[in-house]
Amino acid sequence: MTLAELRQTYGRTWDIQQGLGGGFQAIRRTDLSELAQRRGLSLVVCGSTPAELGQRLKAQRRAEGRLLPGVVLE
Repeated sequence: MTLAELRQTYGRTWDIQQGLGGGFQAIRRTDLSELAQRRGLSLVVCGSTPAELGQRLKAQRRAEGRLLPGVVLE
């Protein structure tokens, strides 16, 4: 997955960019409640490659679906 593909797929929820020290990062565009964070949602997700970041963002999307069944976030 390329950086452009990540932005296309997850860009409404995440600000996706190259990290300053290498790798890639995604910063959630909205805040999360403490409960959502305790249940596994993150404000920042990192990966050493776009593919790794994509897998982590996919996992976040699955976790969002478990916390908010029936709600489409993207």
